[in-house]
Amino acid sequence: MKLSHSGIGGGLTNIEFNAFYNDVAKALDDNGVKSTEKYQVLVFVNSLRSEIVEN
Repeated sequence: MKLSHSGIGGGLTNIEFNAFYNDVAKALDDNGVKSTEKYQVLVFVNSLRSEIVEN
């Protein structure tokens, strides 16, 4: 996954990933996604953190 983000320095920072995560959560809220489904999506998004975030 980091390779696919190589154009942006090889990965995101934790701060950038958190901003993305929060944007996803807001988009789900804005579109009336129920809390159970929202939770499932956010768990999936967070599961990608280690593949995307560059330490």
